[in-house]
Order: sequence, then structure tokens, then C-alpha cells
Amino acid sequence: MIWLYRLQQRFSITQIESLVLLALVGLFNVGLAVRYVQEQPRPIPPETYRAGDRLFARGAAQSADSLAAREPVENMPQPDASEPSAEEAPVRVNINAASSERLQRLNGVGPATAARILAYRERRGGFRRKRDLTRVSGIGPKTLQKLQPHVTLTEP
Repeated sequence: MIWLYRLQQRFSITQIESLVLLALVGLFNVGLAVRYVQEQPRPIPPETYRAGDRLFARGAAQSADSLAAREPVENMPQPDASEPSAEEAPVRVNINAASSERLQRLNGVGPATAARILAYRERRGGFRRKRDLTRVSGIGPKTLQKLQPHVTLTEP
């Protein structure tokens, strides 16, 4: 306890003040210890794992049963890889001469847009440049960028 007496002399505090200070330091250390214990991860009991494993096994068995009931993949018809489908084949359309049906083959051009392209072509006598397509309502810069590789022009 000599260290407590020296502490009192050094900081000019009374004996009661030093005891209160000592109690506060002790409570602070107890609080740190409690916080450390609370932050430690709690072990998960093995029963919890077993219950989860049972649920997983049950779901896997149900999935296997439903897959077994389906027709095997070998018997399903496969698409012919030698011929590209109509959607994959590149389409080239002359916008100054194409019909509405032919215009609709372009990606992003539906019946309404095709009708507007035909109406513009009739009013203006045709398109002089590919970028003139942006003058048609419903065709903006992004749509034009998509269409340019598939559009051709002949003089109107």
C-alpha cells in the first residue's frame, strides 16, 4: 500500500479520493473484461449442424426424385447447329426499298416504327444517309447505332 501513499503525495489527493479513483479504475477494468467476453464468438452446438444436414439431405432427395421423373436429355430433340436460325442470321435491309415486313426483321423495329419509316420515305423521297433515320420518331442515337450494320442505302 506504499504505492497508494506515494500516489496521494504526488497528486495531492486525499485518501478517500484515492480510494474512489482506485474503485473507478477497477470498474473500468471489469467493464473491459465483460466486453471482451461478450465479443467472443459462441460455439454452435453440433445438434444445430445435424438439423441443417437433415434438411439439406431431404431437399436433395426431393430434387433427385423430381429430376429422375423427367425425360432424359439424350431423348430431347437438339437444334441443328449447321444452320443458323432466322434470328441469328445477319439481316441487311435497304431502307429506301424495303417493305414493312422486311423492315420489321431489323432488331428494334416493330410494326409502328416500320410504318413511320415508310411514311418518312414517302414524304421526303427516301433517305440520303443512314443517320437520317434519327429523323424518324422512335429512332434515337442508340437505336441507330444498333441498326447501322444492318442497313443499306440506294439512291432514292
